[in-house]
Formats: sequence, structure tokens, C-alpha cells
Amino acid sequence: MLAAIKNINLGLRFILELCLLAAFAYWGYQYGSSGSLQVLAGTAAAMVIAVLWGFFLSPKAKIKLPLAIRVLMELSLFCMAGWLLYGMGRYSQAMLLVIVFVLNRAILLAVKA
Repeated sequence: MLAAIKNINLGLRFILELCLLAAFAYWGYQYGSSGSLQVLAGTAAAMVIAVLWGFFLSPKAKIKLPLAIRVLMELSLFCMAGWLLYGMGRYSQAMLLVIVFVLNRAILLAVKA
């Protein structure tokens, strides 16, 4: 049973990571001034987050951070994404993203994933 909960939460975790990238891409796209600049800004915003995640937060991260710092960095990125979504009028998506992240992270910490 515990293994099933862990696996479900790891799957949800992956979906949350994709939502994080989408939130930053959407924000970048909204603040570009023309079509091509919108695409460039959206792509750049998502890429910055993807690189940070890959270097510091992914399971195969190049730089291993202590758990407390890693959790704090994850929380900061998800709260920032929530704040950006909230600022663009996406209130329910912002709240849902942050709440689901916090619950998911708490479960993963409890099952030591």
C-alpha cells in the first residue's frame, strides 16, 4: 500500500513539474510584445526553470543539495509560479498549483521518496 502511494505521488510530482514549466512559459508568453517575442519569452522562462530544476532539484541533479534546501527551493519556485498565475488573473490555477504541491511534497517527505 505504501509503495502504491509513493508511486502515485511520484507520478503526480512529474505532472506538477510540467505545470510549473507551463506556468512560467505562460507568464513569459503573456509579457512578450509581439508574436515571435511572446514565443521567445515563454520559451526562455520555461528553460530557465528547467535548467534550475535539472541542476539542483531533479533526482539525477548535477549538484546534490541538502533536503531542507532542496525543499525550500522547490517551495520558492512553486510559490513564484502561483504568484505569477495569480497576477495574471488565474486565481484558481494559482491556488491549486501551490496547494497540490504542498500536499504532494508533504506525502513524499512522509514516505521518504
